Amino acid sequence: MVHMENVLFCSYHPVLEARSLDLGYSGSLFLGRDFVYVYEKDWKKYLSVMNKLRKSKVPVMVRVSSEQQLVHAIEQSSARFIVGAERVHYKDSVHYLRSGLDVGLLQTVVRRGKVVCFAYSDFVLEKNVKKSGRLLALMKANYQLCVKMGINVLVSSFGSGVDRSYDEINSFLNMLKKK
Repeated sequence: MVHMENVLFCSYHPVLEARSLDLGYSGSLFLGRDFVYVYEKDWKKYLSVMNKLRKSKVPVMVRVSSEQQLVHAIEQSSARFIVGAERVHYKDSVHYLRSGLDVGLLQTVVRRGKVVCFAYSDFVLEKNVKKSGRLLALMKANYQLCVKMGINVLVSSFGSGVDRSYDEINSFLNMLKKK
């Protein structure tokens, strides 16, 4: 199932929530109130932060930067949202795209009840045209796998303010749906 909520990396404010509803979103997720965000490139720091958040009552959103972090976030951590799986592999195989997710990991995602997130801002903020095309292809591959496996998917702008309309995110979702 696809969710299109506005994920905001700022503290809760009723004006921002009302603006999100005006733009057409079904709801908003605010940093601190609705989720805790973790982004650590260093493995040891990542583990220490995740161990501190193990008993957290607020859902944890993890942006992964390596395959080791991706596997840990899916199989062992208490993280509810996983962002950036398409950026795990820097090089593709000669024969296929390496999108970060595979059927084995996605079966674990289904079993553990995690949500795979796709960030529109990752695609928009990519300066290099070649890299943005590759990133879109990887996102499409991951999205198709998630739909095939029946995984909860969250597509959002992941911005610091209400800067992207629902229609813009919906057109991005339609791009992900195309083969």
